[in-house]
Amino acid sequence: MLYIIVAVCGLLQYWLLPAVVWKIGFPYLQIVLFVFAIYSWSQSRWIRYATSLIALICIVQIGLSAYSRSQLNQGSTDDTTELRVMTYNLLFKNPDPTRSIALITANDPDILLVQELTPQWSILLDQTLRQSHPYRVSEPHIDYHGIAIYSKYLIENPVLLGGQSTSPFALSADLTIEDHSIQLINVHLASPGIALEHKRQFIPLYAQNYQVRKQQVQALLDLADNQKYHAQILAGDLNTLQCEPLYSRLSMKWIDTGNKLLRWRRFTFPNSSTWMSLMTLDYIMARGTIRLERSQVIRGGTSDHYPVITTVEIPH
Repeated sequence: MLYIIVAVCGLLQYWLLPAVVWKIGFPYLQIVLFVFAIYSWSQSRWIRYATSLIALICIVQIGLSAYSRSQLNQGSTDDTTELRVMTYNLLFKNPDPTRSIALITANDPDILLVQELTPQWSILLDQTLRQSHPYRVSEPHIDYHGIAIYSKYLIENPVLLGGQSTSPFALSADLTIEDHSIQLINVHLASPGIALEHKRQFIPLYAQNYQVRKQQVQALLDLADNQKYHAQILAGDLNTLQCEPLYSRLSMKWIDTGNKLLRWRRFTFPNSSTWMSLMTLDYIMARGTIRLERSQVIRGGTSDHYPVITTVEIPH
């Protein structure tokens, strides 16, 4: 029975449990479990079944990850434009904005999508990026609902999702490079933070937040049905773990530019001097005719999130 429990734990650790397990256990726990399962292979048919199931899931995930990333590598490679896209949750109460701004300017993205943009943040970014990023669409708020897109290229047709209320959850805009039309979608899904702050009411508050995020995700899935664009790029703070069903729903139409097989190396939250980063909440996803070059999490800054930057090639 102990062997079966260990083998099933390997399955859960690999496939179902939250990202904190990846940070603590992978790949070391996975290696121990694999060796233990091989050693115990001949002692029980249930161990063989559990081990085979773990191996099958590993193979399926590797295959699906490779296939989904290959779907972005489409289009001609003869004539392309390289585009660097960065998403960054600025933290509306950031105690030292200058360090986060320095991180942005050091990486010099072509497209910058920010969340938690306050009026003060908006002034600082406008002053800093006025020359390098002359095109911008911003919706600052005094709390964490502010959102903006800064671009080196002309962007048009901005649309707020969530209406013109005090709490938009996304901002879209159109970008054209040569004859290639691209829709940019900056996203900040509803945060479950209030559930974490009120632990005695965690379950009902989290369930309520989940329903809100579910509606917001459905709106993003509806955007993916728009066939007028050659490509679409969705980026931002999704407040959603990769183990949640909502992430799986998004992945049905949007391809995560980060390598999910290396997700224990790509955590974006929290950025803290006392805690190691435990989970991924920030993503850059894409669909359509676009080629993925590389994607990485950038360490540094004074937000509670790390920014993510992805380089893609736009075929002409």
